[in-house]
Amino acid sequence: MKRLCCLLCVLLVLPFSVLAEAQMARRPDINQDVLLDPPYDFDPETMLPREFGPYYENDYPTGISEYLLLPGTELENTVTVLQGAEEGPVLYVIAGVHGGEIAAWMAGNLLKKIGIKAGTLYILSPANPWGAAMEPRSRYVKDDQDLNRSFPGDP
Repeated sequence: MKRLCCLLCVLLVLPFSVLAEAQMARRPDINQDVLLDPPYDFDPETMLPREFGPYYENDYPTGISEYLLLPGTELENTVTVLQGAEEGPVLYVIAGVHGGEIAAWMAGNLLKKIGIKAGTLYILSPANPWGAAMEPRSRYVKDDQDLNRSFPGDP
């Protein structure tokens, strides 16, 4: 009986594994059109968080301030601080460590526009404005250093 069950399992699984292997071996058609951009207007510079749905519809009165990291140096960068009206947790968002990973720093820039009810939100976005400003965008800062490999750094 055990052998019969094992044989049935093998007979049921084997065809699917052969089909899966054949599917993986198929090369993609390079002549096929690939949709690289979304089929809608997407402008993170003008977009507001409430456009992402009901979760973001509440606009709370939020204090907004900024301060500089490494002021007066060529590595100067700005941190945006959102302060809710009530006490709450503190969160520090570092977005865009790699200048070429645009989604992270666009998300960070969108966060700068939200209203928070409680707590404090620190946003460093983009964390690597030098890489974001390069053409093409790059993960590196000066001297070909990958910012992601520089934590915690040497103060």
